[in-house]
Amino acid sequence: MNRRTLKKFLSETPGERERTAAIMLELLKDGYGEPPLVVRTLARRPELLTAQAMRILTRTRILDPKVVELLTIASAAALRCEYCLRAHMDRAAKLGVGNDEIFEALTIAASI
Repeated sequence: MNRRTLKKFLSETPGERERTAAIMLELLKDGYGEPPLVVRTLARRPELLTAQAMRILTRTRILDPKVVELLTIASAAALRCEYCLRAHMDRAAKLGVGNDEIFEALTIAASI
């Protein structure tokens, strides 16, 4: 599902929020293997999850998605979040980030 389609779902009537939240959880599962704990928790309150997703979808990203994943990998390593690290390493690989690039991000995080 692309951003335009997701925006359409997010702008639906409040009665559709539960369905939209379920779709969002599936999309995250497909992309990361499992939705993050925060997203699963927000999904219990679909109006909060869909409002947050709309804010994310309407902002403009300056950084390349691969760079964002490398930064996230370094942050996850520094924070010692094993789940985050696994999920974002998998996501980075799907985006075409090479093992050497992932290793360098981990090395930078380890040096901090």
